[in-house]
Amino acid sequence: MHSTDPAEVSSATPLNSLSAVALDTETTGLAVGSARLIQIGAVRLGKGRLVHDDTYSTLANPGVPIPPETTRIHGLTDADVAEAPRFADIRAGFGKWMGRKHPRSRDGGRFGVARVLHLLANNAADVRVPLGMFNRFRLRDGRMDVKMGGILPIFSAARVGAIRHRVGARATSTRLETVQRMTGVHAEVFDNLIEAHRIILRAILKQQLYDLDQGIALSNKVAPDKMKPALHNSLKWALRQVPAVADVLNVPVR
Repeated sequence: MHSTDPAEVSSATPLNSLSAVALDTETTGLAVGSARLIQIGAVRLGKGRLVHDDTYSTLANPGVPIPPETTRIHGLTDADVAEAPRFADIRAGFGKWMGRKHPRSRDGGRFGVARVLHLLANNAADVRVPLGMFNRFRLRDGRMDVKMGGILPIFSAARVGAIRHRVGARATSTRLETVQRMTGVHAEVFDNLIEAHRIILRAILKQQLYDLDQGIALSNKVAPDKMKPALHNSLKWALRQVPAVADVLNVPVR
């Protein structure tokens, strides 16, 4: 990340006022000491807006076999990277594209992992579940998006917890179970979020099977009136649990 004037950057600087680079990578695994880079993707942001014509993307040959369990996650195989350059050959060009180094803040340090986790936690806790007054579903054209208002907040809370506590699991439920065991807090909240995650996924799957049969384009939007009463009630309960991600993340309720 870099700003127009690094000297003016502090931890109080709004993120949408900065120019930055959003970076994503794929690797051969999760172990920091042994994982090798196999893909880099990046896009430049100008004061919070995507610069669509200023991107960077490349594969990298890790020099070691890509484990099958890792391929199942990102889809990249040894054949995909066989002709790709090694990271040592990419580094200079990528660094040139990135431009200036990370800014140092007036508080005396870099924008580090703790700062990023704080921002991720606050973002995950900003929940907008599709429930209105008297716990009625908020529908548009008879449907509601339960990914944005249900699955994503729980997934994000599990991801932040996994990073904070160095949990290597990839499944959301396993991450939550592991973090709860490690912290020993909010056992009932964690259990409810795990069950809510399962119910919401089930509702999406049931809806997609119905839509597939009807020739309707698949999405993460569900139609409560197409559900059996048991799933209808369970989904309403599940969505009521989602705001509890704030407790898991230790973020004050807004």
